[in-house]
Amino acid sequence: MSGDPFSFSRTWEGFLPPNAVVMAKRRASARAENIASGPAETGTSTVPVRFGFEAPGLENAAARELFDKIMGALGLAAEDFAAHVELPAAFSASVVVRFVAASDAKDAGAWDGNRLTTYSLAAMLAEPGLKKPVWAHVREAIARGTKS
Repeated sequence: MSGDPFSFSRTWEGFLPPNAVVMAKRRASARAENIASGPAETGTSTVPVRFGFEAPGLENAAARELFDKIMGALGLAAEDFAAHVELPAAFSASVVVRFVAASDAKDAGAWDGNRLTTYSLAAMLAEPGLKKPVWAHVREAIARGTKS
C-alpha cells in the first residue's frame, strides 16, 4: 500500500474487523427485465439465451425473493437468461430449469433432453431442506449450459 491515505487494496482484508457484515445494494434492474409473467409478455427477440427458468408463483413476494436470491448466487449476466412464470411454447434455450416439482415428487433432478425439473419455489418455502438439492440441480444445469 502506498503512503497515500486515499489509496486502498482491492480486497476488504485488513479493513474490516473480524466477523463484520458488509451490506450492499444489489443491481436488480437488469435481472427484473428478464422476468416475464408468461407467454403474453414474451417479446419476439431472436437473441438466443443460454438459460431459461420456469418458475410458477413469482407473483408471491416470498417466492420472488427466493428466486432472486438463486439468480443472484448464480451470477449470470442479464443477457444469458430469461425467466417466466410459464414458458412460452416457442421458447428456446441451451438449458431450461423448471421449478415445478412438488416436495414429494420423484422427478426432481430429472432431465428430459435439455430440460431439468427441480422443486418448486413454493415447495422450497414450505420445506427449506429442499433448497440444498435444488442448488445442486441448478449448478448441474449451469455446468451443462456452459459446456454448450
